[in-house]
Amino acid sequence: MLQKIWNHIKKIDYFLDSHTGLLLLLLLVVLLRVPTLSDPYWYGDEAIYLTIGQAMNRGVELYSEIIDHKTPLIYVFAQVGTQLNFRLLLLAWMVVSTIGFYILSLKLLKQKLSAVLATLAFVLLTTLPTFEGHIPNGELFVMGFMIWGGVLMSWTNFFGQFFDDKSTSLTSSRQTLILLGAGVLFGLGILTKVPAVFDMAAFLGIGFFSVTAALFADRSESFFQSLRRALVPMFLIGLGMLIPIAFSVVWFVARGSGQAYLDFGLLYNFRYSGSWELPFTSQFVLFLFSLPGKALITTLVGVSLAAGKKYFTPTAQFVIFWFFLALFASTLSNRPYPHYFLQVMPPLALLFGLVAQSLRKSEAIEISWSGSRVMQVLAAPIALIFFVVVIVLLQVSPYATISYYSNWWNFVRGQTTTEEYRSSFNHLMNDNYAAAVEIASTGDEKLFIWGTNPMLYALTNTEPTGRFTVSFHIADFDAYDETLNDLKEDNPRHIVVMHDEFHEFPGFTAYLNRNYFVEETYDNFTLWRRQPFKL
Repeated sequence: MLQKIWNHIKKIDYFLDSHTGLLLLLLLVVLLRVPTLSDPYWYGDEAIYLTIGQAMNRGVELYSEIIDHKTPLIYVFAQVGTQLNFRLLLLAWMVVSTIGFYILSLKLLKQKLSAVLATLAFVLLTTLPTFEGHIPNGELFVMGFMIWGGVLMSWTNFFGQFFDDKSTSLTSSRQTLILLGAGVLFGLGILTKVPAVFDMAAFLGIGFFSVTAALFADRSESFFQSLRRALVPMFLIGLGMLIPIAFSVVWFVARGSGQAYLDFGLLYNFRYSGSWELPFTSQFVLFLFSLPGKALITTLVGVSLAAGKKYFTPTAQFVIFWFFLALFASTLSNRPYPHYFLQVMPPLALLFGLVAQSLRKSEAIEISWSGSRVMQVLAAPIALIFFVVVIVLLQVSPYATISYYSNWWNFVRGQTTTEEYRSSFNHLMNDNYAAAVEIASTGDEKLFIWGTNPMLYALTNTEPTGRFTVSFHIADFDAYDETLNDLKEDNPRHIVVMHDEFHEFPGFTAYLNRNYFVEETYDNFTLWRRQPFKL
């Protein structure tokens, strides 16, 4: 018995010694995310997710009875109910994602130190507030699905033959199941946020580069063999991807929400991606940021990587291609929102690992550098320049990082009051928390906010009287009559009117003045209460 216990202790000790770097990085993930657990309900998108998740917990049907314009899984995650639970879920999710990224880095870079450095870059880029890594945005949940889908792929011949010409010992049936499983994870990523399809395309690019390697080698027999070997795994991955998507369609159709799911969960993304006005006038630059322009750039990158195979290792081909596809995905709508660029961080981190791998190979100065190693070292700086240029042109404003942590530290030490701490995130916070006490005291589940303040819905665990959580959705769909009818039907005890709301809402003001009275006027909104004699 004692011998068995001792053997287990030795195994644990060996594991800890072998993976000290990873364990330290996981500790870093946890430590950097602890301050996020103290945040107030301040962030709009997160509040929308929570509002919808809370409504779904009460049986409200997604898309047909309450809507946003993203695919459904992010709202399923938000059914954890509170912001603290949502942040804890994200913390656990990113720990698991970091483990997956480290495993994938080891497979690609084949050096533990390079994998640790790449994972360190991944942790910093996806955790710090700079690009909103501290908030449960869809990109972070997508990341976990795509990374672990890549890990599953790395256990197959499809992956191994391209990167190191080695075959696995798995049977054909097991490899089929693994490829289907990888596709299912990719499909779940797409059901979390549609641009995940570009990450999937990067992993399918392994098949593209395998085939073109034979094509540019000018061996027709090898080309057709490579084509056959690539098509079957790519088909299985695609089939796996369709499984959760098809299930989601059947699910919503069966619940009578099929058309709403198509309109808001899927097709609205096309409308959303083309409605932003770019901040420059140059026709050439405008073309580069158009869908055809970005597609052309990505295609040229892919063809150049394939044609210049002798200058790039298979890992460099894959990582660079992934980077440009992710950059394409993050600029689909050309909006300057920092969290969109989180999708670029995994391949960008791998590029830094690729540089570390190449530099370590040249420990002796007399060893000459091949063209492929020069290109690998240059890949990260070039990609970073590309990334920065896009950020600057789109006028993206990254979030403050040092002040975020220093502000939290001052709050923990009692040098900042709760009110000061909350207001440092958002000017609405003190008003929201004060009004929430009154709204929650009535016990009502319904509330109507005319304007953009979904944080108050999430904070008070109430749901909108209609399908829309923010006024710009009502305006966008010209749903004023529908919203007013829903408001009259639900007859909520409280209505909040934001002072900065500029859209005209026909009939709303007259209804409000006839049926409600001003209970409290705050700096940013007015809280109205239903007349006691109104039914």
